[in-house]
Amino acid sequence: MALVPLVVTSSRFAQLASQAIAHQAVDQNEFDTVGAAFAVSVGVVGLAVLAAGILFWLWSWRARGNAEMLGGRASQDLSRGWTFWCWFCPLVNLWFPCQIVADIYRASLPREPRKAGIVIAWWFTVLGAGVVPEVVGAIVGKPTEVSTQLHDLTVTTIVSVVLLAASAVLISVIINRISRWQQR
Repeated sequence: MALVPLVVTSSRFAQLASQAIAHQAVDQNEFDTVGAAFAVSVGVVGLAVLAAGILFWLWSWRARGNAEMLGGRASQDLSRGWTFWCWFCPLVNLWFPCQIVADIYRASLPREPRKAGIVIAWWFTVLGAGVVPEVVGAIVGKPTEVSTQLHDLTVTTIVSVVLLAASAVLISVIINRISRWQQR
């Protein structure tokens, strides 16, 4: 839910900034209000992502332990410690989190081997949400008109929010499946 205000405020802020750059009349109070609302929505989304990340880490630590009990140590390619550290090690953090969740997914229902395609889809949306702003930021960093930069940043925000929302839906499905399987 916090993502909707982020998209709305970033779009409106970019629109007002573009008008100001084009020397069109802009209500300064509205500009300040929308700018503040955009900053608050960025902060709220950041806090929500942080809280969700901590809760996910706690869940994955527990689910990883359960998966090891269900499928044996051989069912997990990486040690349990990587469940935490994989998020902080450069380059490793590009694949190990996906590998850990995929191992948990497969080990949680060993009688019916399942492919972890949904886990890979989730991971690509996570990576996309992080990579899109970096790529666009590198492009926007080149000298262009400020209005073009604002437009590109608005589009980037919207694409990142869509990818982040997709990753949230996918990981919710994954967590529900694994939790249900492990409880049986």
